[in-house]
Amino acid sequence: MAVVHTTDGDVIINGNLSMASVTLPDSNIIDAMVSGSADIGAGKVRHQFPVMFKEDAGSAVTSKTAIIHIAKGVGAIVRVDVVSETVPVTGTEQYTVDIQKGNAGGAYATILSSVVTIDKTNVDRTVVAATLSVTTYLAADQFKIIITVSGSGGTHAQDLCVILWLQEKSS
Repeated sequence: MAVVHTTDGDVIINGNLSMASVTLPDSNIIDAMVSGSADIGAGKVRHQFPVMFKEDAGSAVTSKTAIIHIAKGVGAIVRVDVVSETVPVTGTEQYTVDIQKGNAGGAYATILSSVVTIDKTNVDRTVVAATLSVTTYLAADQFKIIITVSGSGGTHAQDLCVILWLQEKSS
């Protein structure tokens, strides 16, 4: 049986410390302590990545609904950005973007405080950040984009790009 030694106070070791195992309290190792060259396995980190939806260059924004992501693990919704190469110039032409989250058997619900509206008051190639009302999700949740074009008497917006930024823990 191993002998247990207890030391009250700090211990300084001038040299290497070799152990068969170590138990540390939770939250004892923080990000700043981990070397940038540490080869930490993917299952132990949270990944931040973009989920992009875009329409073809030179094409008018059209109404559509599409599933754009299925979550592999639990995660955080970081932000949603919307941009168009050109926005509507005249008339009442506009489009809205909504991002919704749902899962097996459940109804989809928006993750935004309100839809993002792009109309003639916006500026070409200016990113519009949505305001989030939901910031977390679970494994197997699905994200859906809903684009609705409305209005008349003007020029349609072109070259839509929507980026949903997520942080997801590998499962």
